[in-house]
Amino acid sequence: MAINSILPRILLPFSGAMTAVTRKITAGSGFVLNFQSSSDTFEKSSLIPVGTRLTSRVLEYIFCRSPQDISKKTLDAIPPEQFNRIIRYILSSTVSPCVVNDTKNVARYGDIFHSCLRKMSPDENLKVISVGQSPAMIVEYLGLKGLDTAICPASKLSHQGGVQAFLQDPQKDKYYKYLKNFGLDLDNMSRDKFYVFTDYTSEGTSLKNFKRIIQPLLPQGTNAVFVSMNKQVEGAGAKLSREDKSFISNFTEMAFSEIYLKRHYSPIFYLPIWDMANIEQYHRLFKNPDLNYNCNKMKFLLYDLLHGKGQVK
Repeated sequence: MAINSILPRILLPFSGAMTAVTRKITAGSGFVLNFQSSSDTFEKSSLIPVGTRLTSRVLEYIFCRSPQDISKKTLDAIPPEQFNRIIRYILSSTVSPCVVNDTKNVARYGDIFHSCLRKMSPDENLKVISVGQSPAMIVEYLGLKGLDTAICPASKLSHQGGVQAFLQDPQKDKYYKYLKNFGLDLDNMSRDKFYVFTDYTSEGTSLKNFKRIIQPLLPQGTNAVFVSMNKQVEGAGAKLSREDKSFISNFTEMAFSEIYLKRHYSPIFYLPIWDMANIEQYHRLFKNPDLNYNCNKMKFLLYDLLHGKGQVK
């Protein structure tokens, strides 16, 4: 069965105009809204300043912001009438057929993976960490559901010699310092919590290598596992319908093998293992409004699926 029969795709009509959105936007008559750069901040409490008039230009700017600015916390803070206005705007846009379909597929796959996590930790006292870009949007969805999540930029982990080079790099503490922003360090990781590090894998090399990298941050006795997201979901197949099994097979091929998710909806920047010690530079230079635009739209749509008025059908 062709992938498109289950996962219809439309190539994203990225708008080059997004790159032209400025940092100072008129939000209403006589009112100028100044947005601050998010390059060195995490978990902003207010995505839309109070009193902002949601003109189309302001909305377009919001979609172009760093995906780190758009979390469950910031979406929870948006008044319902404003949030519904944003969803209506997204659904009326030219990219909506593609983004809406991809949103529903991410949610469907994420729910199956969530059921796998419940078997690992029935009380859900866990933290789910995406290793790299491939599973990042699925983990973002789990975060919008209310799970404790984090995303670690880490790519090309199967590169031979990359791990050893990183561990010997005197600048490696810069990478560990970055991870501390997400509670991944000796001081903040709890022995009472179950940590699930996950990636899309075929042979498991990337997870084995990342385990070596993250090991110095794990307190002794930490309950942590390193699992392949796709292997976990495929392993749940015995209790799934034939339709779900077909969906999983096709989604895995398209989203992961064809790198569709990280190509069009990556909420984290690409960071190859041989340059992980230079994370500050990569983080500072991660300015891709076109990529953020679609990723952030998906976040709003996922949130509507979970907590909104069901405008996404």
